[in-house]
Amino acid sequence: MNIDNQRDFTIDTFKGILILLVVLGHTTFPYKNYIYWFHMPAFFLISGMLFKEVNSFKQLKNYIKKRTLGSLGYYIFFLLLFSLMEPCFYTIRYDNKYIFNHLIGGRAIGGIHGVFWFITCLIITQLGFAFLNLLTKSRMIILAILIICYTLAHVEAAYLLITGKVINIPFNADVSLFAIMFFGLGYLLKDSINKILSLGKSTLIPIAFFLNLLCLIPIYLSHIGLLDYVLDMKYSLYNNFILDLLIPLLYTFAILINAKLLSKVRVFSFLGKNSLWIMYFHLPIIYILRKNNITHWLPVFILSVLCSITFIYVISTFFKYIKKSK
Repeated sequence: MNIDNQRDFTIDTFKGILILLVVLGHTTFPYKNYIYWFHMPAFFLISGMLFKEVNSFKQLKNYIKKRTLGSLGYYIFFLLLFSLMEPCFYTIRYDNKYIFNHLIGGRAIGGIHGVFWFITCLIITQLGFAFLNLLTKSRMIILAILIICYTLAHVEAAYLLITGKVINIPFNADVSLFAIMFFGLGYLLKDSINKILSLGKSTLIPIAFFLNLLCLIPIYLSHIGLLDYVLDMKYSLYNNFILDLLIPLLYTFAILINAKLLSKVRVFSFLGKNSLWIMYFHLPIIYILRKNNITHWLPVFILSVLCSITFIYVISTFFKYIKKSK
């Protein structure tokens, strides 16, 4: 079963599971460090799977327009809106440093803007890969360039770790060197993944069971102190050249197989279709809950998701009403 034909099911279910993990990762959930091992690389990989080939400069121009105008429009709107809201949650100063940091984005901004780095990093990654795809269709050349980018990302990460420096590259463009590896692998492995997802339930269930068990091994090794592993893309914390590839891929493929099996559970599909909105909304909600002394991870997680869904429903209903009135 081709993944393109199952966009509303498997892919959206996959994204629905991931966005729940994103929200959970921003609570006080005691094991959230394990979520950071894979949830952002997984988003980049699935974006690569959905990438359509670019065969001309005209297509590249249209792709750039499509990817930047819509995404940046929402980015700027929420950036300004949240900046006005920030004093409600914590003390800030609208000085030159504040303005500069919010102009360059990336790891320079946090708080209720904490997820904004992902939007700009994804756009840069998409545009970079689109240009690469226009230049060459050779899978070997593409893979070679992905490895070079991945290597450069680790060189930078090692430098930052050794020196203890924090370099705020505008829009987290440097993280795109790491992200493009997963984006590119999603593109390169799409056909193989389609074949696996086309298998029947009787085959997929044992595969899912095996992968789920396999996913427990790194967690167990980390828990007992035999595995010291950290991955946080926003802050360029990726310092194990092999595991930074293997661990995210393991969990991503496990979730993808599980997403196929859960594709008829429409709540995941709904969350996946609205994952970008939840990405934006959930942090302000978490800060509102914290301000009202609701800090335990479970109620914060549940309320953040439910409130985000409520906002989505209200906004979509409003726009439907406006559309009908016209």
